[in-house]
Amino acid sequence: MTSPAIAIAPPKKISPSQSEMARCISRRFPNQLSFRAHRHYAKWKILTDPLYGAVFDALKDSPHPVLDIGCGMGLLAFYLRERGMTVPVHGVDFDAAKIQTAQLLAKQYSPEPQFETGDMRKPWPEVHGNVCLLDILQYLEVKGRAELLAKAASHVVPGGLLVIRGSMKEPTWRWRVNYSMDHIANALSWMKAAPVSYPTHDELVSVLKTCGLQLKEARPLWGRTPFNMHFQVFERH
Repeated sequence: MTSPAIAIAPPKKISPSQSEMARCISRRFPNQLSFRAHRHYAKWKILTDPLYGAVFDALKDSPHPVLDIGCGMGLLAFYLRERGMTVPVHGVDFDAAKIQTAQLLAKQYSPEPQFETGDMRKPWPEVHGNVCLLDILQYLEVKGRAELLAKAASHVVPGGLLVIRGSMKEPTWRWRVNYSMDHIANALSWMKAAPVSYPTHDELVSVLKTCGLQLKEARPLWGRTPFNMHFQVFERH
């Protein structure tokens, strides 16, 4: 299977719009029926969700590699490349089909992002620098989540960042929508696991403080979605 040859976008001096990024990345998918759903999902995700732009803003001046745990189809890596970031990016996800898609698209970029199938609870690649945990913490119970956060912190170098985005457990309609949609995504097999428990802001700050990371930034980040998403950046000094 041959993916379309598309010129790699040069670094941009001004921030491109979400619509431009959605167009650039979605057209990387092969123009085949089997990729149609993935292409439309990527376009919708980037159009409505400010996540990848926020991660880019957090990491754009960092010289360190990026380890993306729970990377899915690799959209973060491709977004960073489209915006001109050339640091090594390594993604891990336990959904083998999504990793195969990520590996296919990665060949269109230079330097080529690396992807591998793996469980976030098993040993990770020996990549140390910045770590991203995006929309995955709800798939672990409290003890397992604390272990995952400690593991992520151990991969953050001095001056490096741990970037987290996810739904916080709050008594709001957004959280109820999040909870329902996470279960629907699992029922439709888009996500291979159902949510177990949702973290709180204080929980994350407390666990990561014991791991030597300090909160640098925290804010809501749901964009044009109905979900209760929050964005947090932790730093190791």
